[in-house]
Amino acid sequence: MITLSVLSLNCWHGLDHRNPYLMWPLESQGERKRRLAQLTSNLRHWKMSQPGLCLVSLQELNPVIKLARKMRKTLSLNFESFRVNHGLKIGLVSYPFYLSEGLASFWSPNLKLLSTSRLDLSGSAWGFRQSNASPFCLQLKECRGALFNLLKFGQKTLLHINTHLHHSQNEEGIERRLSEIRTILNHVDSHYSGADITCLTGDLNCWEGGSEFELLHEAGFKENSERKLGTWNPIANPLCSKLLRLDHPALDNKPVAPMHLDHILVKVASSSVVESTPVKMEFTDSRSLCSDHYGTSCTLSLD
Repeated sequence: MITLSVLSLNCWHGLDHRNPYLMWPLESQGERKRRLAQLTSNLRHWKMSQPGLCLVSLQELNPVIKLARKMRKTLSLNFESFRVNHGLKIGLVSYPFYLSEGLASFWSPNLKLLSTSRLDLSGSAWGFRQSNASPFCLQLKECRGALFNLLKFGQKTLLHINTHLHHSQNEEGIERRLSEIRTILNHVDSHYSGADITCLTGDLNCWEGGSEFELLHEAGFKENSERKLGTWNPIANPLCSKLLRLDHPALDNKPVAPMHLDHILVKVASSSVVESTPVKMEFTDSRSLCSDHYGTSCTLSLD
């Protein structure tokens, strides 16, 4: 029996997205340094407390490539990253200056990487977007992406998907998320249909009972969790409350209900004898204000 611990966390890019052409920092350099150090410490503590293999999915890591490389050394895990939003980029210069956010996926060295792919889900960009080292890119709209890593344990394969779906909760936003999910599912069917286990993780910006989850359930994905707190919780998380009021000043001090936006869903191939048993999800400690989201984790028992 193999134990696999999975964690997903939206790390918060630290920028003011109210003006997408500037994206100035919302924290001082000292505050940012302390927050990222605490984030890395929390991740290391979580990893050291796990009994077996680990998978970690991070979203909104900024700057994603630089931080992912540092975290790899601290966590002693292998990694791949995907820079999703970075505006205009010419060589080493980019604008907005502070924007270089994206996805980072980490896994235990005992898991062998077979292949990696990066997929644009929505948005608009011109250039060689698939390469993290692209010398030129002109991004016309906010983009969303997904990072796929096919890993091997024993004689079995595990597909690890890390994504951050569109955030708007209006009808147009729901349709965009549905399109993003269909793009992910089509990519899995086309390139990874033989995976024994598929683990879909990330900030999906939707919750159980919505049309997005109906689509995921139809595709065979399941999630077992207790959602008493919610991973986006402006009542319990002061940083979440602060950012919410910046975006919506009219709310003032009105309470806003928590939402469970971050998920770990598992799909097991019908022909596989591998058993997948998610357990109660836990939340990383947010008292240090590492992010406006709580992390979510679960343990999979793989036979």
